[in-house]
Amino acid sequence: MTDNDANKAAAAELRLISISDTMLLEYLDVVRNEYDVERDKKQGFESRAGMLLTLLAAIAVYTVNEVPLKDIISLVNEQLTFWLVAAIVSGFLVYVVLIVSVIMLVKIIKIRAHAAIEIKDIDVDLLNEQKIPALHSLIFTYRDIVQQHRELNAERAKYFTRTLNSILSLLVLVFVYITSK
Repeated sequence: MTDNDANKAAAAELRLISISDTMLLEYLDVVRNEYDVERDKKQGFESRAGMLLTLLAAIAVYTVNEVPLKDIISLVNEQLTFWLVAAIVSGFLVYVVLIVSVIMLVKIIKIRAHAAIEIKDIDVDLLNEQKIPALHSLIFTYRDIVQQHRELNAERAKYFTRTLNSILSLLVLVFVYITSK
């Protein structure tokens, strides 16, 4: 039996199966729901990143006023003590962490786009496809898209956690600078 004969036999067998005798529609619902869940997660990360960006902007304004770079540089010329070194190091680190925080927030928002079903690829040939093989194809397409969304959302979660940690570090560093100078 050749591959072509085997494909014809498989196609004939599929025509004998009724959709109601399969789990195709149920799995299609599952992957559609998972698709929606991952899309919602993406929007949630972007919304939280926007709020953190606003918070970070407020912290940056406070930081520039309370930890001026020229004051940190002028501290370098004084006689060094433990507390003065702590102030200098924390002062410089404030600006480094501030920049890192902004970069992390941008990464949350700028992670590559989520895949989607290409609507422009729907043509007469797809519309005339046998229903069961078409549902198989649609389910596998959704599955692959959902997997890609999960990977991107995991990356967003990693950057979100790092951003939260860097903002917390920033606040600690500002406190150390103010109390040690």
